[in-house]
Amino acid sequence: MDWFKPISCWNHNVFNVKELKRIAEGLEWKLGLEIVEREILFYDTMYTLFSYFPRILIAGGGSIINRVFIKDSVRFSFDIDATALEPLEGKAQLLMDILDLNVEIENLMNILQISGREIRIGEFTLDTEKNFFPNIISLKRIVPSVTFGTHLPTYLKSRYNIDTSSSSFSKWFMDLKDEVGFMPCIEEIRIEIGFSRKGFEGEYYEVDVDSLISRIEAPRLRLRCKVSTIE
Repeated sequence: MDWFKPISCWNHNVFNVKELKRIAEGLEWKLGLEIVEREILFYDTMYTLFSYFPRILIAGGGSIINRVFIKDSVRFSFDIDATALEPLEGKAQLLMDILDLNVEIENLMNILQISGREIRIGEFTLDTEKNFFPNIISLKRIVPSVTFGTHLPTYLKSRYNIDTSSSSFSKWFMDLKDEVGFMPCIEEIRIEIGFSRKGFEGEYYEVDVDSLISRIEAPRLRLRCKVSTIE
């Protein structure tokens, strides 16, 4: 199994300690390897969301400011903020869009069959813990990781209540670990999409969005999307 199958923007050889260290040292980042991997997974999630979402979204927030407008002073922001361009009455339409998005990217997912459950690594899901604002839908994307995040057994037990102490799970997990060659981890990238009955009323334009690590390791797929202007 290619544990990083859901990640399409980057060559998968970056997902090892040696390569992540090379990138971090080249950038003179002293925050550890995980910040490099976090940027790789975050940028891929931005690319996937804005490229495949069935409705036009306007990107904004700190993540865009740092990657488009103010590139010289790095501010690490790893939450995606977006706004639907067209008018929407409520969350129901966006929920249908999420289903359509997951269908569109299903070929990029790692689908795990565990204890009668199907776990889709790479999918976008509703973030039920944060989805309480009337004009914002909160999402998260489940992504694979290697240097940070939650170890897969811990994640499956806490999120899906899977009995990870059983002998059948232990065998399944050891086989998976042997197949991928390391301890597989899971991270969740947070996303908020705002909407209104009037639609997006600010100014925006289309632009190429760089990754924070592009100077040392450029993505093989580059994000181009609509972004809101800074007031």
